[in-house]
Amino acid sequence: VLNKSVLSEVQADITHTTLPSWIGRAPPDIGNPSHGKLSADQWRTLCTVHLPITLTRLWGRPDSPPRKKEILENFLDLVTAVLYGTPRRLTDKRIRTYNHYIFKYIRGLIRIYDDYKLTPNQHFSLHLSEILKKFGPPHAYWAFPFERYIGLIRHIHTNQRPSEMEATFMTTYCMGSNLHGLLSSDKVPSVLAALLPFIKSAIDSDTRGSLMSDLAVFGAQVEPAVVFIEKQQKLLSTDAYAALLTRVTSDPDLHYGISFAAHNSGLLRRKQRILSPFAQMLPSITSRGIRFTPFSRHAGDSQVLYRSSHLQGRLAMGRIVEIFVHRRIIGAHAHRDQAFALVKQFGSLAPEDKKHDVFHRFKHLRISIVRTATSDLPEAVPMQDIVAHFAACPFKDDNISTPCMAVVPLDRVSDVPFRESAVLEQSTAVIVVVILSAESHNFLPEAFSEF
Repeated sequence: VLNKSVLSEVQADITHTTLPSWIGRAPPDIGNPSHGKLSADQWRTLCTVHLPITLTRLWGRPDSPPRKKEILENFLDLVTAVLYGTPRRLTDKRIRTYNHYIFKYIRGLIRIYDDYKLTPNQHFSLHLSEILKKFGPPHAYWAFPFERYIGLIRHIHTNQRPSEMEATFMTTYCMGSNLHGLLSSDKVPSVLAALLPFIKSAIDSDTRGSLMSDLAVFGAQVEPAVVFIEKQQKLLSTDAYAALLTRVTSDPDLHYGISFAAHNSGLLRRKQRILSPFAQMLPSITSRGIRFTPFSRHAGDSQVLYRSSHLQGRLAMGRIVEIFVHRRIIGAHAHRDQAFALVKQFGSLAPEDKKHDVFHRFKHLRISIVRTATSDLPEAVPMQDIVAHFAACPFKDDNISTPCMAVVPLDRVSDVPFRESAVLEQSTAVIVVVILSAESHNFLPEAFSEF
């Protein structure tokens, strides 16, 4: 099915796809035995990001051979079933959607491939919905943490005292978990706050892939802890200051009932305060264990899904151009230091181009096409309104009049709940269930209308 020409297209798209730094990357020479065995994270990225983009581009066109279309739809049924079967929050509707696609996938296998024999895992997948209903999201009981620990155990020196290993593992794990939880919360003692970058650099390890996805759910869903250093303040650009002023004055959660005015507005009304035009610029910031950076630092870490005040809190896709900490006075002897991302939004396709979106008919796949051009004016977004990263791959279609890209939300660590009621949450106290918002879907209506 995946011949040399198809593999070359997959390899090219892998090379040109922009991914955040935390995700497990598939090897660019996929299909070549030289890269060795793929990890679970690499398989997940390959099958949920790269292959859906490339194969849909090649086989999802109206003039594609019927056989290729049939194979593509069968594969995307599997991908969709995986997306809906492994969320951080479950609803009855999501379980029904998983059931629909997994049964459709299995029937398609039998129909498309002659004499195909189902494997035990494929049979088991038909019963997964029963387990989801009884036990909740699978992150509480899947094997990724155990596989990770097996890998760690292989490199541990026992000093010929294996009888003490279990207690050492448990003690060290609890100490590390407590420390990570403290550092990611807003309860860090002020005396240690300035040392946070050094402490994190000393204890952090490789946090890409399933490890990052699993660890992030334990962190408190609060604003990232920031340290405002007054000596490092710089004057904001005209566009950045205008965006900040607009956001602060229009959001009650930010202005606390205080009337803020621009620093160059002249005479002030009674009880009105000046919004400082200075801010401390940051090269990066970590929120819920995930690093976000401006585009100039790392393209993949700058592409975000966020709640847009321009869209009344609905979701939009954009690119971070700056990150800064701003201090504003909120009382006689009180101030608030808050981190903001300056984001430029990606535009959706023009109406005449949307009919050429090959992902449109795969409504539950959550992949869509947006323009590569961003808005001219930025938007100031509080860091708690940054929902997730997304993967982006340049998408070439002669029928679309503007440069565009295929985008895949990477929302495994987002904290926005689904719109459906009857949420089936994991009852275990250590599991914090989080996932992408279905209610906020305006920016890509085709991809999210049924999410």
